[in-house]
Formats: sequence, structure tokens, C-alpha cells
Amino acid sequence: ADSHEVLAILDDTARQSALISGSVDVINRPALKGIARLKKVKGVNIVDVASNLAFTHPMRMDVTPFDNMDFRTALKLSTPRQEFIDKVLFGYGAIGNDQPLGPGFTSYDTNLSVEYDLDKAKHHLKKSGHEGVTIDLSASNTSYGGAMDAAQLFQQHWAKIGVNLNNGCTIYIQSARGGLPTGKHFGSLGEALESYKAKDIKAALYALMEN
Repeated sequence: ADSHEVLAILDDTARQSALISGSVDVINRPALKGIARLKKVKGVNIVDVASNLAFTHPMRMDVTPFDNMDFRTALKLSTPRQEFIDKVLFGYGAIGNDQPLGPGFTSYDTNLSVEYDLDKAKHHLKKSGHEGVTIDLSASNTSYGGAMDAAQLFQQHWAKIGVNLNNGCTIYIQSARGGLPTGKHFGSLGEALESYKAKDIKAALYALMEN
């Protein structure tokens, strides 16, 4: 009788290597940054299927300044959604327009649209009374691949309207065997990001913005 074996390979690099080496026949959700390489491998086919997976970035509406609608609107209008898709998702996505529903849901609204408009964003920020505010942003590549790249992208664009992110970032690395994570402090999110990229860390990674 026909049969198949399902293996759980949590590490993106190991999962991709298993496919290239022929150790496995199929993998799901390959790391988006590695798809270009996989396309060049003989015998490997990339099947791109639209899904209902949503990448969300929630705000605490019970604390200042996120309890202010104009402030939240300012962030939404200054968030580079298309650039996020191009640079973080490598083109494998679509703008969700603030609805955590994919096109496969019957309630999906195709008429919703959130534009990128820095002038309007500055208007709402001024109206909110939080010009020049500094906020915390927590980012972790364990939430989704490229989350730290996204954090740096948001930092650059929000700064254009006068919203700053706290300088300083601590990366916590926890081995796959578990145990308490160890931390290293960096002077900025960009510095932490470059350090992460320079190393082949096969572990869970957590980044927390600090004062």
C-alpha cells in the first residue's frame, strides 16, 4: 500500500537543505528569502498558492499614545505596505488593508483601501498631540520570517512623520534544546539586525526594544 512520512523540521535552512539534498520530497512554507535559490535547483518546483495567512502588527489601545485614533491613523498612513511586500515578503503577498482576513473568506472586503500618505499622516499626528513621540516596538523573527527587517522598515518610515522608536535592542537567543535564553544588547535595531544576518543562528530569536 502507498504511504508517506511526515517530518517536522522547524529550522528554515535545514528544511530547505533537506529538499535540495533529496532527503525529503516536499516541504511547505519555505523561507521566502530562499525561494529564489530553490527556483534554480533542478527538479524543484515552487507552487505559489494564495492563502488566508495574515501578518498583523497589533497596538495596545489601552495605553498612550495608541489609545488615540489619530495617532493610530498616522501610523497606518505612514506604514509602507507595498514596500513590506516587496522587501520582506519578496513579492509573495498582497496588501490586506487592515483586515485580518484573506481572500478565501466570504467576508473579505475587496473595497477596503489604506493609502500611503505622509502628509495626511503628519496631519493626524499633529491632531493627536503626539508629535515627536518615542514608542517601543517588539520584533521577533519567530513571529514570521523577516519581522526584524520589517521593524527596521517601519522605523525608517515612521521617522519621516516624527514618530521615533526607542534606541537600543536586546536579542535573546535560545537553543533548540530549551533552557533560559541569553541576551546581548545592541545600540540600535539596525546593529542588531546586521549581527543577526552575519551569523547562522539555528535557534529561536527574540528582539525587544528597550529604553
